[in-house]
Amino acid sequence: MVSESFSGDFYRSVYEHSMDAVLLAGPDGKVLAANQAACQLFQRTEDEICRLGRAGLVDAGPENIAGFIAERARTGRTRGELVYVRGDGARFTGEFSSVVFAIAGGELRAVVTIRDVSEAKKAAQLQKDLLSELSHEAAEIQAILESQDDVVLLYDLEMNVRRANSSFFKNYGFDPLGINVAEIISRVSCRYLDGRPLVLSEQPTPLALRGRKVSNIQYRVVKADGAEAIVETSSTPLWVNGEISGTVTIWHDITELRHREDALRKSSEEIEDLYNHAPCGYHSLDRNGFFLRINDTELSWLGYERDEVVGKMTWKDILSPAYFDVWKSNFPLFLKQGYTRDLEYEMLRKDGTTFMGLVNATAVYDENGNYLYSRGMLLDITERKRLEARLEEQARIDSLTGINNRRYFYELVQHELSRSERFGSPLSILMIDIDLFKHFNDTYGHDAGDSILKKMGSICIHAMREIDIVGRIGGEEFAAVLPGLDLPLAVEAAERLRVLISNSAVELEGKGPVHFTVSIGAACLVAEDESIGTLFKRDDDALYEAKRAGRNCVRYQDPEIPCLQIR
Repeated sequence: MVSESFSGDFYRSVYEHSMDAVLLAGPDGKVLAANQAACQLFQRTEDEICRLGRAGLVDAGPENIAGFIAERARTGRTRGELVYVRGDGARFTGEFSSVVFAIAGGELRAVVTIRDVSEAKKAAQLQKDLLSELSHEAAEIQAILESQDDVVLLYDLEMNVRRANSSFFKNYGFDPLGINVAEIISRVSCRYLDGRPLVLSEQPTPLALRGRKVSNIQYRVVKADGAEAIVETSSTPLWVNGEISGTVTIWHDITELRHREDALRKSSEEIEDLYNHAPCGYHSLDRNGFFLRINDTELSWLGYERDEVVGKMTWKDILSPAYFDVWKSNFPLFLKQGYTRDLEYEMLRKDGTTFMGLVNATAVYDENGNYLYSRGMLLDITERKRLEARLEEQARIDSLTGINNRRYFYELVQHELSRSERFGSPLSILMIDIDLFKHFNDTYGHDAGDSILKKMGSICIHAMREIDIVGRIGGEEFAAVLPGLDLPLAVEAAERLRVLISNSAVELEGKGPVHFTVSIGAACLVAEDESIGTLFKRDDDALYEAKRAGRNCVRYQDPEIPCLQIR
């Protein structure tokens, strides 16, 4: 049900994986779409949320929200707080912002972002009560409790930015797309913590392009408002079929975290309650791994009560068994060196479900250097890992058709060629070209052409076998690799595909169904083929003959006969 307003791959990914609830609504308050976070927040399905609309989600009559509606009508945006109702009837205070925009045709839509601030309001009240007693350090702790969104950058092999999330523009004031990492470093005044200028070759992105996963590198940067910040960066290579295609680099603002660590050493008694309501997990372990202390956030993530954990459970008890070896190898190292940074674990909840966690920990010693306990921080990075996987998929898949892009298709073809030669199994290739595609674009417009390409991709996905490899290798040109099929079987498969496509249609708004056809060339790998290029050349010749024969037909190449037809 996602709106066309969120149709771009990158923005749809941000919409779907946002930690905040996002609703798309009409001017009358009808909800048109809701993301996964909204479904979790309201404990309802997307259909239920859309059916209830604004009136069914807010615990208030029309008079209570009239002021917000009037402000949005006057300025195009509004924000504030309302009491909302979950699916189980529970009430919660939500901080919302609403922005109006116009879609094609001038029709108005509103994007509403909602965040549950119930716990934050409780913490704010507690801070207010303690304000008269808190020192300057405690005030800094209050400031650093506000969460910061990580910056995520996807670099290509030339170290130019291919993708970036909105947090970069929000914090640094410019769009980084297409900009090289060297220019970005310059524009944000990136320096080492001691003030020295950054050396580009030591920056995480070029290191990751050489195959290293780089983490725990900290720099000073200057944000758009002139404020200096400290960011902890990590960079991971993007591997596609054994080759690096780019990197994913994450900037995590740890400015407030460092302030908090300094303040915690001086004001532990005052921040006890704040500790329990932090937006991340905190815990302390003895030298055998038993919990000495754990905050409410981490307990809520794990689903345990405090008396079930403290003194009774070890860190290993809340890990997925697949990560026991990570714990076994790293805990002795931690005891030796006194710290650990950016260790990823799959955490095991009481109910048996899991989530991905990122752990940083520091050892605490007495005045004689004897180990007392560890102080650890746990972050839920499940959404971050999903985003990394999504970015990796974008490097392989053609965004319009949903099938393999040209580069990844030819990598898979080479793999299948090697396997066919190794086992002596047949291998056939189809070259598929949409007939008169330019005519469709000129007659109905490029949107219609895109619809045909999407339809073509969908048909190929559902019509081919699971072991077949399909890719878009040109504008309207597709190809398919058919492992295990000799030429007669490949020709039969090509004819079935041709008939299926000719019987299909694309529904165009205001124009009804539009039919299209394809021409297909088929060829089978033979011993005389010197390379995959030789096979594709013969297949291209067969496709050319199909075009000459009047289109909407299949032609195939036999090494001993120039070109054959099936009818």
